[in-house]
Amino acid sequence: ADKKPYRFDLQKNRGFKLGTSLRFRKKEIYEWIMKQSES
Repeated sequence: ADKKPYRFDLQKNRGFKLGTSLRFRKKEIYEWIMKQSES
């Protein structure tokens, strides 16, 4: 019964990291698009 909360926390942490990296990637893509539209 002790393992379940830890596992859930691990999944939550992984999801959080994935979400932040996705957000960061979105920002990078947005900036790249802005650069492309300038030229």
